[in-house]
Order: sequence, then C-alpha cells, then structure tokens
Amino acid sequence: MSSLQPRPGHWLLRCPFCKSGFTDAAGALVCRNGHSFDLAREGYVNLLSGRRRRPAARGDSSAQLRHRAEFLDSGHLDALTATIVSQVERSAPGLQHVLDAGSGTGHHLARITARLPGSIISLGLDISKDAARQAARRWPTPAFAVADLWAEWPVHDAAVDLVVSIFAPKNLPETSRVLRPGGWLAVAYPGPEHLIELRDRFGLLRQDEESPGRYADMATHRLVHRRSATEPRGSRSGDGPRGDPDGAERLPRRSVDPRCRPAPARRHLRHQHPFRPKTREEVMTIRIIEFDPHTASDELWAAFNETRRVIAHEFWPDEPILDDAETRREVQTTNPMVEFRRWVAMEGDEVAGSIRAAFRRPGTPDEKDYARFLWAGGGVRASSRRRGAGTLLLREVHQLTTVRGMSGSLFQGM
Repeated sequence: MSSLQPRPGHWLLRCPFCKSGFTDAAGALVCRNGHSFDLAREGYVNLLSGRRRRPAARGDSSAQLRHRAEFLDSGHLDALTATIVSQVERSAPGLQHVLDAGSGTGHHLARITARLPGSIISLGLDISKDAARQAARRWPTPAFAVADLWAEWPVHDAAVDLVVSIFAPKNLPETSRVLRPGGWLAVAYPGPEHLIELRDRFGLLRQDEESPGRYADMATHRLVHRRSATEPRGSRSGDGPRGDPDGAERLPRRSVDPRCRPAPARRHLRHQHPFRPKTREEVMTIRIIEFDPHTASDELWAAFNETRRVIAHEFWPDEPILDDAETRREVQTTNPMVEFRRWVAMEGDEVAGSIRAAFRRPGTPDEKDYARFLWAGGGVRASSRRRGAGTLLLREVHQLTTVRGMSGSLFQGM
C-alpha cells in the first residue's frame, strides 16, 4: 500500500480523457472509467498523455528553474503577489480555491496561499515536469500537476475562485470555463521596460506598449461576453459555442522569432480549402531556397513580406501587422542564444510560404540541455496550399535535424 496521498488541491482536477472526477487509490488518482495517474513521490501528478508526457523543448529546464528560484527568493517580484493578495482581500473576501496557470517554481502560488486568510485550497499547473517536481518538493501545501496550458485544462468546470497568470501563457477560454461565477483573474504581463537592462545584451524582444489595452479587451470579450453568450455556468453541453482546445481563441504568444504565433484550429479551415490530390506538375512548380536575411535581395524581401502580411491578415485579421522595415530589422538581429535557419517556397518570383527552424547556439549556457531539440514554425498562403509547399519546407527541417543529430522537435504551423 502506497503512503502517497493527494493534496487538497488535487481534487480540483478531473480526468483529461473522460472529464470524470478522481478518487484516491494506492498512491494514484483514478477516475470512474479506470484512467489512472500515479502520484510522484514528490507529491505532483503528471496528466499529460501519450507523446506529451515527454514534450520536446517545452517548459523550463532544471538549471533555469534553479536560477529562477534564486531570483524570486530574493524578493524582486514580491510586490506582485502582495498586490494580488491586497486586491483579493478587498474585492473577493472568502475565496477558497486558487489556480496558478503556469506555476513554475510554485513561488507565487505558495506566497498567495500563505497570505490569504482562511483555509486556501490551491493548485498549480505547468507543462514542465521538472517545475512541478521542484515545486511539490519545496511547497507542501499547494498541489501541483503537469498539464499543457494551451490545451484543455484537466480542471473541473466552475471550480476555482481565483486564476493567477504571472508571465505565463494565457488561455482565456479555459480560464472562463474553470472560474466560478463572479470569480477573479489576476494577470501579470511584461511591460515595455520589462528586462530592459538585458534586452540588448541577449537580443530579447521588445514588449508591446499596447499590451494593457489588448489584454483588457481580450479578457472582457472572452471572459465576460463569452459567459453571457454560452451555456449556463457549470454546464458543458456540446451544443453551445465554447473555447477551442486547439487554441483558436487563445492569446497569441511570442517566441524566439517575432513573427511566431499560435496556429489556428485546423478544423476551422478545412471547409475553406478541401483536400484534393496534388498533380506532379503542380508540385514541380514549387522550388525551395534558403532564405538568409542578411544576403537576401530587396526583391526577395519584398516577396517574403508580402506573403507574411497575407498570412497574418488571414489568421489574425484584428491584430496589427508588423511593418516591413521593422520585420527586416528584427529578423536580421542576431540572437546570441538561438541560431536560425530559414527557407522559402518559391512559385516563380512569388513566395508561397516559408519556414524557420531555431536551435540553441553551440557554446551558450545550458546548451547541453537543448542540443537535441529544434523548434520550427512556418506557413503557406491560402492560394498555394495543397500543392506540396508545406511538405517540401518540412523536408528541409527534417534534413537539418538529421544532420545535427537531433532527436526531437517542436513544430508550429499555420
């Protein structure tokens, strides 16, 4: 008989497969349909399934978590949790259930749980197993689970009084689903001067000065409006509209490439571009060339930017599009930590699509932790889809992984 026992926050979880609640059975969380998830000896549970149990190049490494814990323990961000606690005490007294979406080291969740009055039941979600392990080992009160924040959260409907998101992915449809009526969302996001001292030294991206308004608009539309337009709180009928678990409504996130954005849900596009077999002649009209941002001609840059704008407008019509000059400047900026390779699919003199691959630059800190992994993202304009352009672009990435001896990759397509 196992001595491992679930923490109170684990009862906020539900089965990621059948959405049933859990019971405790010999050191595991088991649903009524027999799906079982073992509790680790540190006290966390991994609710990723299949391949996602070992996500490639996602989440913080052990070294990153160690550095982050040292930074947070120094009190540099204590004002954040103090502000959240102060606001909650004034506006939402008596709350009991707190969820930290993107809990990382568990520092913020532990501080909020400790400072709020009463008996607080808290749960932290993070895609990094190392983060969940370290958090559960250090903080004995909150519960921690490994889960993908961009997917559907393994949390019961209307079960949480407060969702906290501190410099983490913001899945607003899922936030709306798990919050009880009248629940609260506390968001901390990087401002225009975030990490300004390190920006030039490490090639970090500049933050959008319009972020406060954009976050407020999204929260209002996707939390408040969505509740009034969908089924009653706590129900989950399949007939009403709801947030797509593939991320069609989620907040765009930035990655190492300034033009990287989450892919839209594929099922929303298939009716627009139904499948048809490609003829050999159609495939042969497309050629792949390497795109070096420093040596590419002005004509190739113009064609690249034209297709970039078309794709961006198609998938994100309500968002501003980075102008051509700024795009060129950012793409040509050398990132001291990450190395890029880029290819474009050409149809005549036009760019049909592009792909970019990123991997840790040899000789950089923690390079060994990332040496086997590669991230790739790209897109093909609508008029050139179903003609083999995407396949040919992916072939270049596959060849790169083979040459570099990489065993895993993370791809994001459009």
